[in-house]
Parts: sequence; C-alpha cells; structure tokens
Amino acid sequence: MAKPSKTRLLIVDDDPAHRNMLLTLLTDWGYRLEGVEDGESAVALCKERPFDLILMDVRMAGMSGIEA
Repeated sequence: MAKPSKTRLLIVDDDPAHRNMLLTLLTDWGYRLEGVEDGESAVALCKERPFDLILMDVRMAGMSGIEA
C-alpha cells in the first residue's frame, strides 16, 4: 500500500478513458488528485487552489493545453 502524499496533482485530458486511467494509477501511488476534461476548467481550478504538478493533454477542443 502506498503511503499518503501531500503532493497535489491535476490531470487534464478530454479523453475520459485516459484521464481515468491516470487518476486510478496515481491514486494507487498515494497522490492527491483532481481531474478535469478541458483547459478552461483547469485554469479555473488553478485559480482556486495550487497544484504541485499538472499533467495536461496538449490537443484538446476549445482551449488547448498550450493555451492553458
């Protein structure tokens, strides 16, 4: 069992299967996670609270990972 981590990660991917796979894997490794499906939601969430690391898809509809 992974020991609890204070490291907060944000997963941003418009492909639900890929986003859920990363969330499942990294949760099992003990990270605190949140996941969203687009760049706009990621920017809004980052304005609310800080993250230690953001894993973001580059090509997404609307706001791309580069724009975000």
